[in-house]
Amino acid sequence: MSSNGRITDEAGYQKSLGWLVEKAVILEDPLIDPEEKAKLQRTYDFVEQRLLEYRRGELVQLFPGLRDIYKTLGWAVQEHEPITSESEPDITAIEPRVINTPSDPETPPVKPIVSQNEKQKAVVNLSAWLDD
Repeated sequence: MSSNGRITDEAGYQKSLGWLVEKAVILEDPLIDPEEKAKLQRTYDFVEQRLLEYRRGELVQLFPGLRDIYKTLGWAVQEHEPITSESEPDITAIEPRVINTPSDPETPPVKPIVSQNEKQKAVVNLSAWLDD
């Protein structure tokens, strides 16, 4: 986090998230001093809010319609730099992975020859017990 309490990049986001997890364990300790716990809880809440604002800002970049929804809900959004072609990762340079899978057999499976008599045996009258 920067000095103004804003998260500036993904590395800062991950670092703040790790801090949050670390402090959550301390806050759950029943033996912590109540005064110390209250102070830590205020800091925890502040960092949590900055994390949420940062992530909302990223979502607004991807889905601009969310800005109005967040505004209606009264949720703050951290503004990010607009996405430019230089800041977007070049996905064309990524080589697709080739997975070696067995190919399908070239000849279709052979169907067994069934005589007309065997077909008739296969048909079962399930309602025959009703005639008794």
